[in-house]
Amino acid sequence: MSVFNRLIAIVVFIALLLLGAVIGAVPFMALDVARSALEWAATTLRQTQEAKPAFFVVGQVAVVLVSLVIFGFLLWLEMRRPHSGSAPLSLEGEAQADVTLDSVVQRLNWHLAQLADVTTARARVRGRGRLVDVEIEIETAPVVEVPMKTEEVVAVAREVVEERMGLHVGKINVRMRHAPFASKPT
Repeated sequence: MSVFNRLIAIVVFIALLLLGAVIGAVPFMALDVARSALEWAATTLRQTQEAKPAFFVVGQVAVVLVSLVIFGFLLWLEMRRPHSGSAPLSLEGEAQADVTLDSVVQRLNWHLAQLADVTTARARVRGRGRLVDVEIEIETAPVVEVPMKTEEVVAVAREVVEERMGLHVGKINVRMRHAPFASKPT
């Protein structure tokens, strides 16, 4: 939404800049053009209303509905709570605490990089209510057994997130790629 907001703001500011420059440079001509445009719009609307009253009412309803849908949706996107960078801990009683998702990522990256045959590990964590979804990219040695290593990565991720960090795991997605084989010397 931030990029969209920025684009809309740029377009509005450019339009206002041009409008201000035209009004400042030729104020009477700008007012004459605005008056002519408004008179033409009013005449066209009156003629449409008199010629086709049902069509005019349908047009009114359509403009209202489209405005409500588009601007209501944009307003909802702007007003909704932003995605927090933390996840709630599962604590007993009335105590509450949150853990930043960056902390979870940092700890996961460290623990996963300690596994045998893992050359690089990169985790991404997203909060989803009381759950966290974990996405892991692992680069391993080329001779590793994929099913066993995947199970080991999932087990370590689950242990770190649930047992050591006190969070609830939603989904764990592991993407594994292998380092290239070393070429044979000639």
